[in-house]
Amino acid sequence: MAVRPKSVKSVAVTAADGGTAPTVQAGSTIQLKAVATLADASTIDVTASSQWASNAVSKATVASTGKVTGVAAGTTEVTATNGDVTSSAVTVTVSA
Repeated sequence: MAVRPKSVKSVAVTAADGGTAPTVQAGSTIQLKAVATLADASTIDVTASSQWASNAVSKATVASTGKVTGVAAGTTEVTATNGDVTSSAVTVTVSA
């Protein structure tokens, strides 16, 4: 379902299992989920329609689907953007 960008008020990112402190091993993947709160206070899953970013791709990369792949031990901050609204960063910890 396409979401009109101006109707998105906020975007929240969590691990797909609902956790807020995602951890992944180097060489493995985890799925993140993006949920938008709309102007009418309803929520919708926007994982597939968001643009994802990792601020430390040497530690973990994030695909356009929200799937994070651990690269090396450390942390990275991941955000999802839907329309002109960007989520708060979620820290992903990568273990060796």
